Amino acid sequence: MTSIEEEEDHTQDSLGNTIINPSQKIESTNQIINHPKLSINDLPSELLIQIFTHLDPIYLNSLRLVCKHWNYIINDKELWMKSFQLRFNIPITSSSFPSLSQSLNWMNEYFMRLQVNKNWKRGISIHKTYQIINNEHRFNDLTMVDFGMNKILTYDKRYNNISIGKLSDGKNQGFIPGGNINGFLTDVLCFDINWNYLVIGTKNGEIILKNLYTSTSSVSQRSSVTKFDTIDEESPIMDIIMNKDVIISGSFEGIIKCWDLQGKIVKKINLEEEVIYNISSDFKKHIIVNTDRHIFVIDYQTEEIISKIDLGFIINENESIEYDLLIRLKNKLDVDYGTQKIIICYKSFIRVFYFDNHNYSHRELKLEKDIEVIDSHFQIASPNKFFNRNTYVVGQDGLLYGNLLSDGSVIIWNVREDSLLITPIIQIYPQLNHKKYSHGLNHAITRHNLLEITSFAMNGTMIAIGGYNGLTNLYDVFTGKFIREISIKYPTRFQHMHNSLVPITSIQLNPNQIDNNGIIICGDAVQYFEFGEIKQPPGKSSQRRGQQQQQQLQKSLNNRGKSESVKKIRDGLEDYDEEIHRQLHTDKLLDKYNGNKYEDEEEELMMALALSESMNNSRDASEISINESLLTPNDKSQPEEDEQEMDEELRRALELSLIEH
Repeated sequence: MTSIEEEEDHTQDSLGNTIINPSQKIESTNQIINHPKLSINDLPSELLIQIFTHLDPIYLNSLRLVCKHWNYIINDKELWMKSFQLRFNIPITSSSFPSLSQSLNWMNEYFMRLQVNKNWKRGISIHKTYQIINNEHRFNDLTMVDFGMNKILTYDKRYNNISIGKLSDGKNQGFIPGGNINGFLTDVLCFDINWNYLVIGTKNGEIILKNLYTSTSSVSQRSSVTKFDTIDEESPIMDIIMNKDVIISGSFEGIIKCWDLQGKIVKKINLEEEVIYNISSDFKKHIIVNTDRHIFVIDYQTEEIISKIDLGFIINENESIEYDLLIRLKNKLDVDYGTQKIIICYKSFIRVFYFDNHNYSHRELKLEKDIEVIDSHFQIASPNKFFNRNTYVVGQDGLLYGNLLSDGSVIIWNVREDSLLITPIIQIYPQLNHKKYSHGLNHAITRHNLLEITSFAMNGTMIAIGGYNGLTNLYDVFTGKFIREISIKYPTRFQHMHNSLVPITSIQLNPNQIDNNGIIICGDAVQYFEFGEIKQPPGKSSQRRGQQQQQQLQKSLNNRGKSESVKKIRDGLEDYDEEIHRQLHTDKLLDKYNGNKYEDEEEELMMALALSESMNNSRDASEISINESLLTPNDKSQPEEDEQEMDEELRRALELSLIEH
């Protein structure tokens, strides 16, 4: 009878947990404890990883302290990889993506991306607008920048004028006129430039080299201009490239020539009278040439043709002989030497070819009917990235490529993705509010049926898309989400920017992926922009708002006592949390994490974000979070948003670091 009563009063659920009838008197807790039950630790590690993936990093830090098993799970590479892909909307099926940290540790990449995104989104904005001197014609065919050296160079091929100055503010500008020095003023078809030389190819087959640091003197009979010996051939020069020692030219009649800087031929290759449109080279192993019908892969040392690849279409099949038109309408050639891939963009064709075409077929993106490619660019990165690939880093060192299409959209795809077809990561249809700058601008664009987008540039996290009169928006490269407007309206002294329609000719971003700065080139006007803290500020003249206050605060954190440091941080948090109503959440955290005092401030900071010893190999993630949270945006133009997911993560991390146990 007793057993029957116990059976009625005691039941078990499907997991083995004991359910007791409330009417039964519990004499001992042992009758519950001793019953079989299923613990969360009995779940497979794969399921625990899947569960923990959806938690915030700060919660993961706390869960590490539960037990050794959880600590082991949370330090697992698979967890951080899935959490990273979920947080930044990178498809799990993607085999590669650009790495910011160049680290082997997924957690390092996670926090660095959080930092960079926060700076772009919430960082204090600095803008400096200046004019390129002696550019009354407002032509700009090339812009070259060096963020590390704080230099900018612009070139106008119509008049061969060159301007060089400081990137951040345009001061100390130098001007190198094209003029008519030794016949330097001529009909330019193609050109290439570096910080030392300008080389041009002309319609009549001439090649002219201009030394940018040597002046012409009639007294010493010194000349800064060198004319190459091309008397025997008068074929137009269709493309020309150079490095510090060698110049490579390609003619209308299909002749490739390599020159030294003194104008002597060192190599000559005949491509069977095919019209050469584009040349690329690493100046070590390969020369890549595309003609009107083929791609030629040439051994740089032996001059032998390694591969001859059929394009699958004909460039300029109307057989026009207007050389200027040929140059304007030719295809775009880009080469990823790190994976030996050749990218050809022409009208509705986007194709990727391999160096050795005998073993691989090409990849292709088929555009919809009547849609064509307007402009194409690699992501902006350090030069080494295009010549080498490190597959061991997070993301396997992916490389992005973007195309501006005639329907007003921009597609972004990964060159180093292993797939048969080119699959865009995202397609962005930007909305540029030109009415904000001038109602006349928007009316002129509509009346003339112009494409709103004129230029774009991207890095491993963001893409900047510009239109007319400086207007430029920023978008996430993986989600296509609008981040902010990174341009400001030009000052009133730039009258032509208010009274006429001026397209953006170039946008440049810092190749250092963790620095959030760049420039916008629009006619003869340059606008430098900067968001958040820059690792290497360009020049003494770059005075960011709030910089002095930030320096004082940093000095206080480093040199003063713990109590004062904490007070400074608390003061900064109070202002910040007025917008996101943090008080209730803060009280809950204080109740939850009540305990003993940490021994020093460093231990507090490390507790917040340092989830493994590997963090010591990169920038301190806790330091990053604190520095970012102390910055209060001063830019009134950026939209105010309620509690953002990324801000919430960083804020919680900071709150925990301030709790005195």
